[in-house]
This record gives sequence, C-alpha cells and structure tokens, in this order.
Amino acid sequence: MSVLLSLHWFNPLLWYTYCLRMREDQEIACDAFALSRINPAESKDYAFTIIKLLETFKISVRQQTLQAFRTTRKL
Repeated sequence: MSVLLSLHWFNPLLWYTYCLRMREDQEIACDAFALSRINPAESKDYAFTIIKLLETFKISVRQQTLQAFRTTRKL
C-alpha cells in the first residue's frame, strides 16, 4: 500500500481508502497477530497496555490543542 501511496500521492480517493479503511484493518490484524503469539493469560496485560497508550495519546493531543489556542493571537 505504501508503494501505491508513493506513486499516487495526489489521488484523494486512495488516501481516503488508506486513512479510513486500510489503517483500521492493519491495526486489527496487528492486534490479532500479537494475541495469537502470547499466552492467553497475558492477553489481559496486552489489552491494558493498549488502553494506557490510548489514554496517554489522547491526553497529549488535548494538551497540544489547548496550547495552540493559548498561543493564538488576535489580529
């Protein structure tokens, strides 16, 4: 897919397909592969790790947005 995106970077339909559809499929496939490789007892720890990462990312995006609003000046 990255080769197609490199060759057709100007095609919005390809980017739409990749960003909304393919990326979700890649994430699900990656999680399924990781879960197939670990012990069933470790799957709970894996889930908590993903949740913690999502919470951390969500907070950092929120902080960046607030910082952008604080530094914006009126013209």
